[in-house]
Amino acid sequence: MAMAKTIRYGEPTPLVWRGSEHVMVVEGGVDLLSAVVMGTRRTVIGLPGARNWSEADAWITSLSGKHVLLATDDDEAGNSGAHDLQAVLKGLATTRRYQHRAGCKDLNDQLRLESGIK
Repeated sequence: MAMAKTIRYGEPTPLVWRGSEHVMVVEGGVDLLSAVVMGTRRTVIGLPGARNWSEADAWITSLSGKHVLLATDDDEAGNSGAHDLQAVLKGLATTRRYQHRAGCKDLNDQLRLESGIK
């Protein structure tokens, strides 16, 4: 089980940016804000780690009937977390995995590349 990667006290709950009925799941607040800056109209859920959630979490059941784009990091932890979340959401929501741009591990890398920031 992954460690909590957040500065909050208590239950490690995700950060949420309200958008539409379509949802994007990312790792952390920086990627959540990167998605917003990149112009997403989706609701964005920023997990405090790719596998820092439980099947019993209320936010998971709130995804019932929604279209969920899994945009966790393109690394071992992010891919594993996306795979596990996709299995939990099977039959509950429609899911697909976000394909990061070549050379980008996460949405912040993509934002920086597209903005010319090094």
